[in-house]
Amino acid sequence: MAKYPGVPPYNRIDINDWAIYVTNTANNCLNGKTNNIGNVTLHTSTVSTTVTLASGRLGIDTVILFEPKTANAAGEIGAGGMFVSTKDPSTGKFVITHASNAQADRSFNFILVG
Repeated sequence: MAKYPGVPPYNRIDINDWAIYVTNTANNCLNGKTNNIGNVTLHTSTVSTTVTLASGRLGIDTVILFEPKTANAAGEIGAGGMFVSTKDPSTGKFVITHASNAQADRSFNFILVG
């Protein structure tokens, strides 16, 4: 995942420095630079792939949206059998259930919302 600096608690730094953090963070968000992206390649010859995220990134209501990066990845989504079968916020893991085949290039970008 990309890492963009967050805003430190106000009471730990000078108000002017804090305002700069707030401004930079807000501008990064407006430019699409957020900490809610990742990528995954589905495992071959198995029916599931587990993704582990940094602590605090996954909630029980988080929606995970996928963008295929290859033709085989697009085919996986098009076949209609790929879905997130499990989300565990306590471990930061989610499981993608998918078809079992030998294609090693079923790669996706993903975004976490919520």
